[in-house]
Amino acid sequence: MKQLLSIEGLTVHFETDEGIVEAVNDLSMEVNRGEIVGLVGESGSGKTVTAQSVLRLLPRPPAKIVKGNVFFNDNDLLTLPIEDLRKIRGAEISMIFQEPMTALSPLHRVGHQLCEILQCHAETTGGVTSQAAWKSGEEWLEKVGLPEARERMYFYPHHLSGGMRQRVMIAMAMMLKPKLIIADEPSTALDVTVQAQIFKLLMSMKDDDTSLLLITHDLAVVWELCDRIYVMKNARLVESGKLETIFKSPAHEYTRSLLNAVPRLYEEGRQPPPSLDAVASRPPLPLGTSQKDVIFPSPPEGGNVKKADLGDKGDKLIRAEDLRVWFPVKKGLLARTTDHVKAVDGVNLTIERGMTMGLVGESGSGKTTLGRALIGLQSINNGSVIFESEAISGLKRRRLKPYRRNLQMIFQDPYSSLNPRMTIMDILTEGLEEHGLLHSPKKDKAVQLLEEVELKADMVNRYPFEFSGGERQRLSIARALSLEPKFIVADEAVSALDVTIQAQIIELLQRLQEKYKITYLFISHDLSVVRQLSDRISVMYEGKIVEAGKTDDVIFNPRHEYTQTLLEAVPVPGDLDRRRRMRGENQPR
Repeated sequence: MKQLLSIEGLTVHFETDEGIVEAVNDLSMEVNRGEIVGLVGESGSGKTVTAQSVLRLLPRPPAKIVKGNVFFNDNDLLTLPIEDLRKIRGAEISMIFQEPMTALSPLHRVGHQLCEILQCHAETTGGVTSQAAWKSGEEWLEKVGLPEARERMYFYPHHLSGGMRQRVMIAMAMMLKPKLIIADEPSTALDVTVQAQIFKLLMSMKDDDTSLLLITHDLAVVWELCDRIYVMKNARLVESGKLETIFKSPAHEYTRSLLNAVPRLYEEGRQPPPSLDAVASRPPLPLGTSQKDVIFPSPPEGGNVKKADLGDKGDKLIRAEDLRVWFPVKKGLLARTTDHVKAVDGVNLTIERGMTMGLVGESGSGKTTLGRALIGLQSINNGSVIFESEAISGLKRRRLKPYRRNLQMIFQDPYSSLNPRMTIMDILTEGLEEHGLLHSPKKDKAVQLLEEVELKADMVNRYPFEFSGGERQRLSIARALSLEPKFIVADEAVSALDVTIQAQIIELLQRLQEKYKITYLFISHDLSVVRQLSDRISVMYEGKIVEAGKTDDVIFNPRHEYTQTLLEAVPVPGDLDRRRRMRGENQPR
């Protein structure tokens, strides 16, 4: 293979108030044409800094490239004139950013941002009309699996779910068919079914000699997609090689610890449910049908749902009754009629005190909207939300404020939810001050919260941009925990974390739940993580809950066809046959 990208001796430092932070130290790696290379490691190891260094996207100051070279097609990108580099960005090297909400313009519709990519690189596209650019944008949204792509072109980014925004970013990165795509956690916000679709699309581009540098903490994704991997720890490269060799016999202790920490949906010795091929002849359980330990809270017209026994506690902390959240949207700029996106459509849900309810489903199914509606961050069209026997839906801000302390959220996109102008000390103590609960010095309380989420005390005076994606997620968790609430909506709370930190955060959430009797709604696309944390699981599809029950009953005896599809799509590290199917390779005889 001919070499496409070569990084030689890259060293990057950040200048902070506490001194020099070594982000990348003497890193060397390469990506060949038509190759998919994985760059893995824990959050803060330097993966994203490495990627941003290639296109000189680091904030300067505080970032400083101390030394090194980055060669692309024999050009050193670190010394290339900025005018020439701009021609390469997007056209020859594109990047899928970790946090799509901050990478997309909040002031422009999705369609306009897609068209801008084509029109700004007229020398690559040969020039396209506005109509052709718009049509191309629609086609790429369809390719990345965005439902109702034509209508979504008119949406603003905040109208889309996290996974939908991620797919828009992926479409923007791929539509010019660049020679190299740098993908920074591209599957973090994607459910497993869409993830599989995106990976097949990336594999098809590989056939056109497009290369991919995949930055991820998800070793299951690496297993299915990559040819070679590099492993980073504490800003340094600790191991590299062919994928199957490293998975079979890793040389470095840290690599072994990463592999051992990968969450498994099915433990050794227990069989997964039959594959979809085996159950294809069995009709899916109709919506509204009840059975032992499975709840379908949205009955068909004229039908009644017989809800399963919720247990002996009977202490219902929060519940939704016939909850509906519809978003109006015009199908065109000049359209006179307004349609609606039924994000949450007639949901009934009960969560008992002290339990964890897992909420799973594909991106855009309504999970985040439901979570926000439960705690009063999203207005509703119909139905009610009842917290500790008090109806809180529809309350004005002043009347809702007394409940705010007990209703908190860990947001999916930590960077956009953290004020970039505030220090970490101010961010973590803001809620305490607002509710009159700060009874100790601000710095002491902030340090205590940092230590609870495994961050260092000397980070207290930093700003959000000085943290990695995983570290920012832990800051978001610390802020939600600061008020010691009764109910927390955790929206993809561990999706941005590497497997070792992920396990620590799950253990932390469980310990805090036991100590303070916190109740969680745990929203995630990662069924392996949901199984570790949840007492019960509700499966959401197109605004409705289609299946619910005890965790192991849903995992090992899925009754709804959509649940079966989700489980079938879960990547399995070490499964060689599945890896070959995903990569389109021939099976050995």
